[in-house]
Amino acid sequence: MVRHGGLKQEPSETLVSSTPEPVAKGEPDPSDPEDKEDKVADSTDDDSDSEMTSLEFSGKTGTLANLITHCRVVFLSRPSKYTSASSRTGFIASHFKGQALEWLTQEWKANPSLLNDYDEFIDELENTFEASIDAQKQAADQQLRRLRQSGSATSYALQFDALVSLLGYNDSAKQAAFLVGLKTDVRKSLAGDTWPSYDSLRSTAINVDESLYALRGPRRRQKKGKQLAIEGRKN
Repeated sequence: MVRHGGLKQEPSETLVSSTPEPVAKGEPDPSDPEDKEDKVADSTDDDSDSEMTSLEFSGKTGTLANLITHCRVVFLSRPSKYTSASSRTGFIASHFKGQALEWLTQEWKANPSLLNDYDEFIDELENTFEASIDAQKQAADQQLRRLRQSGSATSYALQFDALVSLLGYNDSAKQAAFLVGLKTDVRKSLAGDTWPSYDSLRSTAINVDESLYALRGPRRRQKKGKQLAIEGRKN
């Protein structure tokens, strides 16, 4: 007779079915890689749209071109989304605020089909918010006459180039105007020299300015040291 009293019984293991739970009709299947990719793509699209609409346009003169360029880049990068004229004009209009939004409200009320024609919408925007070429040239000429180097020659050159590009100056006129706005010590260092082109003058002026700045550094530190010594004796 076999006694079982001293034997310890192990708990029986529960078999887990490897068969996946059925997915309800219309629901994404978590085991399907295509569904996962779609979900990631949708999330990326939402994030991209959020970033793309962060640029705002209030109607300030000179800022419309940047907005249109930004939106055109978006249209090129997402051709399957912005297929209709209204989707493109609507995306541009979603950046409006302030004066630009007030204009859109009034114009759309007067012309309900305003957003249905992309080219016409862009023309209306440019006619309303962009200054004429003559006005832009006049403003650039006035700013150029007042422009003076206050920081580095590199910074001055960038401002100068942006303004002179609207005025159609020839090379010699650009050189003359550029010299006028340079700091006195830079201009004196360049006096008597000639340059084959404006670009040559520009690069030379930048090099001279950087050299003068390097020489001024020790002098400034020496001057500051003397001032501190004087203040120390006073105390």
